[in-house]
Amino acid sequence: MRRLRIATVFMLTGALAACEPRGARAPSSHFNAPTHDLHTLPEWAPVGGFAVGRHVFLKPSQQNAIGIGHELVHLRQQAEHPLWFWVSYAASPRWRLRWEAEAYAVQARAGCPVDGEHGLAAYLAGKAYLWPGTAEEAKREILRFR
Repeated sequence: MRRLRIATVFMLTGALAACEPRGARAPSSHFNAPTHDLHTLPEWAPVGGFAVGRHVFLKPSQQNAIGIGHELVHLRQQAEHPLWFWVSYAASPRWRLRWEAEAYAVQARAGCPVDGEHGLAAYLAGKAYLWPGTAEEAKREILRFR
């Protein structure tokens, strides 16, 4: 259980740093963005960001349209599936992939690369998310929401 908690903390760290905005549409324009309060995490925090309830917590370096858009997807998911989101995210790698892939699709629509060694699929398939599958599976899931 301790490993799962530690891994969950670290999985939130690098994903938001995977891409900088490239002048594409604001990610929140892809859906009705939930009302939210933005909070600043210290740069030394072990995660890049996370969302709970109506609160988005991001490092200053992640407070851009892409980082906020990613977390707003999680706020919407939590609002639509209050208990199931948290239970499935913690207990099921397949559901964790589904929840994150939908949020990563925001980054993909904004121009972040999905393929490649440093692409979104590679990161999502990495150890940080405890996903036992491949980058190809992660890519298919991200593109399903694109």
